[in-house]
Parts: sequence; C-alpha cells; structure tokens
Amino acid sequence: MSPTRRGGFTLIEVLVAFAILALVLTALLRVFSTGLDSIGVAERYASATMLARSVLDEIGAEIPLVADELSGDAGDGFTWNVEIARSAVIAPIVDAESWLVPYDVAVTVTWEGGGSLTLTTLRLASEPAPAIDGGDAGQ
Repeated sequence: MSPTRRGGFTLIEVLVAFAILALVLTALLRVFSTGLDSIGVAERYASATMLARSVLDEIGAEIPLVADELSGDAGDGFTWNVEIARSAVIAPIVDAESWLVPYDVAVTVTWEGGGSLTLTTLRLASEPAPAIDGGDAGQ
C-alpha cells in the first residue's frame, strides 16, 4: 500500500503564488499612481484656467486696456503674464465721435513643474476720434 499524500501546498507553489501576487500588486500600484498624477495635473489646469479667466476679467476694469505687458505672482506656484496689443488683423471701427479699437489680449499662466496655459481674447476700447485738419494736408 502506498503512503497517502497529505493535502497542502509545496514550497515551490507558495513561492510562485507570491511572485504572481507581487506582479499583480505592482501593476495595480502603477495604475493608481498614474491616476493620482493625472488628477493632480487636472487640478493644476483647472486652477490655472480659473486664474487666467480672473485676470482676463480684470482687463478693462483694474488693468487698463492699452498696449502693454504685465506679469504677477498669484501664489501657490502660479505666475501670470498678460500681453495686450492692438489687433493687426482687425481695423478700428470709426464712429462720429470715437473709434472702437480692437486689442488682442493673451493671458499665460505658468506653474511649478513646467506647466503652462494660455487664454486669448479680443477686447474693444473706445478712443476719441482724431481731429481731421484738411487745411495743412499737403504741406
């Protein structure tokens, strides 16, 4: 009569199971880590977008709408830069008493880690119409 085999796992089977478990857990940790990194990047982009929109809202109210370049530090690793220039594509609209002058406005927000975001828009500024002097035009 042959000896009966007891139920259980051999040392090799246990080691193979632990190796498979380690590989699966490593893959899961990488997936979760990548997901968390993506959430962090998305939060930075959302914060940068809110900051850029806030700076755009200040143009014409707190920031004068004239050709200029401004920058500032918003804290939490964010800095912003505003470039305001007369539009090279759209001509001013002439009215009887004033001109509506289009300005290209670009707000660039950068943050620690090398990320950046730029929002652009077109704003109109009212300027007095220049006086037309017909008498000295040929001199």
